[in-house]
Amino acid sequence: MKKLLNYLLMVVLAVCFAVPATSVAEAATVALVPLINNVEGGDKLASQLYYKEAIATIKRQEGFSLVESAQVKNIIAEACIGQEVPDKETLARIAKKAGVDMVFAMQLDKLHDKPINISRDLILELNMEGVAVGYNALNDVYYQHEFSDDKQIDAALTSRWDWVHEEFARQVRVELKHAMKAKNN
Repeated sequence: MKKLLNYLLMVVLAVCFAVPATSVAEAATVALVPLINNVEGGDKLASQLYYKEAIATIKRQEGFSLVESAQVKNIIAEACIGQEVPDKETLARIAKKAGVDMVFAMQLDKLHDKPINISRDLILELNMEGVAVGYNALNDVYYQHEFSDDKQIDAALTSRWDWVHEEFARQVRVELKHAMKAKNN
């Protein structure tokens, strides 16, 4: 009798372990449009940070995977995106042709800091402006958000790190997460 109970227990455990494995869903695929960099002087570090942060955010987000291929790059290049973020129709065409579930793009217009003298301390004020867009082909949702930031920080605190670009990197993460979670209103 004890052997029979052990056998039944083993069968139940095997079934419990097998059931979750059969319900694995396929990850939604994401394509990144290169950063539309309208910053005066063409900030190359911003473009590098855009890709770095976007790729890391997609990898950390469960249920999403990045699609990087020459075919997707060619499809994005064929869309002839100028100096402004693409509209819903353009992103939908890119998603359909590339066979991806989501397309994300960002436009950066301003990114710099300027010193402000307040009493005896030197304060830096961030000036960051741009637009983020995303299109989710699975539920036909277009996400668009104009972002700007005018944070202030003591200049002495920024002497050992690149505060301006760190804030831009944070903005990329925030916008991409919002675009991934966007739903119909």
